[in-house]
Amino acid sequence: MINKFLFSAFLSVITLVASAQADQRDLHLWTAIEVNHKLNKKIELSAQFQSRFDREINRLRGNYFSIDASRKLGKGFRLLFDARFATSARWDKYRFGIGFQKNIKLDEKGKSEIKLRALYQYQFFAGANARYGLEIPQQNFRFRASFTRKIAKKTYLTIQSEPMWRAEAASFFFRRVRSTINLKRSLPGPWEIQVGYTRQFNFNNPADIQIISASLNY
Repeated sequence: MINKFLFSAFLSVITLVASAQADQRDLHLWTAIEVNHKLNKKIELSAQFQSRFDREINRLRGNYFSIDASRKLGKGFRLLFDARFATSARWDKYRFGIGFQKNIKLDEKGKSEIKLRALYQYQFFAGANARYGLEIPQQNFRFRASFTRKIAKKTYLTIQSEPMWRAEAASFFFRRVRSTINLKRSLPGPWEIQVGYTRQFNFNNPADIQIISASLNY
């Protein structure tokens, strides 16, 4: 598992190197508010509303409504489910996913942790007609490795890398890799705030995308 983490960290380096060869560059902004609820000792739920802006943060790319659920299986494993509806002036899109996550604590006090996640997703466009090649349904295969460290009281730093492969019609290709650094801080009461920076490189259509993100969690 450590090897998988190192492999994804290596991919994050590829992102920075390959970005120098990108044909397109853009700056995005993602803003979100999220509600998390622990249903019982094993099941956790979350709901999120997110707005994404592209074209140097001058255009609303779309709004995203997500619901996620996870169930503890034991030995650090969790079963994951997710559903998302995304809408914009150009399309409406649905996505459903299932996967597994493995949490590895690196010390007894829980200050450092590695998370490995494998996820399969199926997404399609509302009103699309795949028969005529319009907005063909897509399948995503994602692997994410992240390292989280407590750096101060109520403050955590996370570094992660996420490569993704995509199947579309008769094609299967390496779609992209995202490398992220994220800072989370607990606020008074049940609130948390997160800010992050992501570098994304798309391989099948070379593009270097920089993403600034901020979210408020309850």
